[in-house]
Amino acid sequence: MCFPRRISQQHLAAVSLRLSGRNGLERAARVREVSETPPRRSAERRAPMKFVPSAAPSVPTATAPGNMAAASSPSVFMVAVNGQIESGQFPGFDDLYCKFCFVYGQDWVPAAGLEEGISQITSKSDVAPTTFVWNFPIDITFKSTNPSGWPQIVVSVYGPDFFGNDVVRGYGAVHIPFTPGRHKRTIAMFVPESTSKLQKFTSWFTGRRPEFTDPKVVARGEGREVTRVRSQGFVTISFNVVTKDMKKLGYDVSPSDMQNPCLVPATERIHKY
Repeated sequence: MCFPRRISQQHLAAVSLRLSGRNGLERAARVREVSETPPRRSAERRAPMKFVPSAAPSVPTATAPGNMAAASSPSVFMVAVNGQIESGQFPGFDDLYCKFCFVYGQDWVPAAGLEEGISQITSKSDVAPTTFVWNFPIDITFKSTNPSGWPQIVVSVYGPDFFGNDVVRGYGAVHIPFTPGRHKRTIAMFVPESTSKLQKFTSWFTGRRPEFTDPKVVARGEGREVTRVRSQGFVTISFNVVTKDMKKLGYDVSPSDMQNPCLVPATERIHKY
C-alpha cells in the first residue's frame, strides 16, 4: 500500500522559482527576437491616382428659325414717362397745391413708379402774381399689349377759400404724348358749377363747393354731357417719354419729320432734338 509522498514547503518554493525563471527567460528571448527582426515593408502600396476626364461640354443644339423668332419677339411694349408739373396760372387765388393721378385702359399695367401724388403748397410772388410754381416730379412706367386706353394724367388744383376751407380750383386731363422725346403740354382747367344761384350762394356760404367725388371722371366721357363747368386757370406739364418694343409689335410712333429727316433742315433738327 503506497502513501502519497509529502512535499515540503521548501521544495514547492524551489519548483515555483524555477518555473518563474524559465517563463521569464522565454519572455525575454521573445522580446529580443521581436526587436531584432527588421520591420516588414507593407506589401500593399497606394494605388496611383487615376485622372478621370470630365464630361464633354454641352453643345447648344441648333434652333429652328421660327423658334428663334418666337423667342426673340416681345409680347408687350413699355412706355416710360417722367417729367414734372411745372406751374399753374390762377388769377385771384393764393396758396394752391395740386394732385395728380393716371387713368389707363384695361390692357395697361403700371410696372414701376407712382400712380398718384400730392404737391407742396405754393404762394404767389410779387414778380408773377398769377403764376404758381410747383415743379412737382412725376415718374411712372407702363406695359401693355394694346395701345387702346393710352394713359392720361389727371390734375386737380386745390386752395383755401374766404373761410379757410380747401376747395377745388380746377380740374384737367391730358394724354401722355405718343411720340418719344421731350414734350410740354398746357392744360386748360375747369371747375364744376352749381345749377342755380341759390345753390351757388349756399355752397359759397357753407364752404362746400361742387366737386367730383372721383377726379378720374375728368378723363372719362360718362356723364360729362350733363355737367356744368366753368373754365378757370391753366397748368403746364413737361414730359420725357421713352418707348420700348413698340415697333417690333407693329406700332410706329416716331414723328413724321424723323421718318423723313432729309425734309427737315439740319439746324432745325439739332434745335428740336
